[in-house]
Amino acid sequence: MIGVLLLNACDQGRQEDRSPEPTAQTEAPAPEEAEVEVEAEDALAEEETPPPPPEVDTPEEAVDTSARVAILGYHRFSESAKISKRHLPTTIHVEKFRAQMQALKDNEIPVIPMSDFLAWRRGEKHLPPFSVIITIDDGYRSIYEQAFPVLKEFEFPFTLYLYTNYLEGGGKTMTHAEVLEMVAAGAEIGSHSVSHQDMRNRGRRSAEKHAAFLKEETAGSRRILKERLGVEPATFAYPYGAYDDEAMEAVKDAGYEAAFTIRGQKVDWETALFEAGRYIVHGGIDQPFDLAVSSKIPSGAVGATNLLKETITDEATGEEKPLIQVSPAYGSVVKDRRPEMRVDLSGIEGLDPDSLSMEISGVGSVEAVFDPETKVYAYRTQQRLRMPEYWVQVSFKRSGKRQQETVRWKFQLDLVGLYLDLAKAELSTQRADESNEDEDLVAQPSSQESE
Repeated sequence: MIGVLLLNACDQGRQEDRSPEPTAQTEAPAPEEAEVEVEAEDALAEEETPPPPPEVDTPEEAVDTSARVAILGYHRFSESAKISKRHLPTTIHVEKFRAQMQALKDNEIPVIPMSDFLAWRRGEKHLPPFSVIITIDDGYRSIYEQAFPVLKEFEFPFTLYLYTNYLEGGGKTMTHAEVLEMVAAGAEIGSHSVSHQDMRNRGRRSAEKHAAFLKEETAGSRRILKERLGVEPATFAYPYGAYDDEAMEAVKDAGYEAAFTIRGQKVDWETALFEAGRYIVHGGIDQPFDLAVSSKIPSGAVGATNLLKETITDEATGEEKPLIQVSPAYGSVVKDRRPEMRVDLSGIEGLDPDSLSMEISGVGSVEAVFDPETKVYAYRTQQRLRMPEYWVQVSFKRSGKRQQETVRWKFQLDLVGLYLDLAKAELSTQRADESNEDEDLVAQPSSQESE
C-alpha cells in the first residue's frame, strides 16, 4: 500500500487505480523521490525481517593451549616411616606426603581439580602455564585417616579413583560416609573399575563374554558409584595402568571424558585423553614426584631445610641479617635474559666446596664456579632464558657432616618490559637514521647551486 501511494505521488496528476508497468522508456524518478521509495522499502523490510538469533556464549578469548599438567597418583599412606617391602610399592609415609604438599605450596605450584583440566580440554577454561592434579586410587582407609587431613590443611583439591568391589568392604577400606565427607570437602570421584582386574586379560572368556566384562568394569562401575554416592564419574583410571584398544573403547562407550594410565608423563593440549599419563608416587623412591615437578622444583628440594630463611646477628651492629645473600634477589624481576645467579656462602662455617652443586628449573644442573676467597658460588647462563619464572637451588655439605643443606630461591623475567625496551631502542635507531638522511639531503647542494 505504501509503495502504491508513493507511485501515485510520482504520477504527476494521473488518477488511475494503479501505476503502469515501467518500461525502458519510463522516465526515471527524481533523486528525492527515489530516496523516499528506498526508505519505504527499507521500512517494509524491517517489519518483515525476523529478529536475529541469540548470540552464542563463547569464551572472550581462546584458551592457552601451551599449558602443561602433571598428574600425581597415590595409593595408601602410613603413619610409620618403616614400610614393609610388600607394601612399599604402593605406600608412602604420611610425613613424606606432607613434605611434598608443602613443596607444592612453597614453590607456588597451582593444584587444580580434575574438572578444571577437563574444562580446559573442552576449551571452556584457562589453566596456569603449569599445574598439578592429585589423584588417589583404590579406596584404602588410610586415605581418609592420613591423607585427607593433610589435603584439607593445604586446601588442595583431589580425585579419588575407587573400584566398587573394595568400597565399603570393611577392614582397611573406606565407607560411603567417609567418601561422601571428602566429596563435601571438594574431592572429586573417578572410576577404577568394579573388580580391579587387568582389563587386557581375556582368560578363557569368549569375545562376547569379554566385551560384557569390559562393559561391566566401565559402565557398570560408573552406574554403581552414581547409585551409592550420587556422583557420576567423568574419568577412569585403568587398573594397574593396563589397557588395550578394546578396553579403551569400552571406557569411551561408557561415557567417560578421559582415562589415565600409570605412565609418568605430563599431559597437555595434544595428549590423547584416553591414554593420559600419571606419576605414581610411593615410599620407595622420590624420582616420580621429582620428575613431575622438575620444571618448578629442583630434585632433592622436597623436605630440605631452606637456609635462605635463616638469619644471623651482625657482630658490629647487633642487627639481624640474612645468613645467606642471593642474586637475583628472591622474588625479584629482572630484564637481563642471561642473568648471573650467585649465592654468598661466607656465613656458612665448615663449608665443603667439593660438595657444592647448582640446579636451575627448566635448565638442570649447571657448572657454577666457587671463589674460595669471597665464598661466592656463581653461574651466568650461556643461553638466553625464555620462561617467565625460574627457581635456583644450591646444595652443599659442611665438613664432617653427611646432611645436605640447600639454598633455594626464585626470580622472574620481565619479558614484556624487555621487549618494550628493545622496541624503543629500535624505534630510536630508526629515527636517528631518518634524521641523518634528512641532514644529508639538506647538506647536498642543488643542481643550480652546483652550476
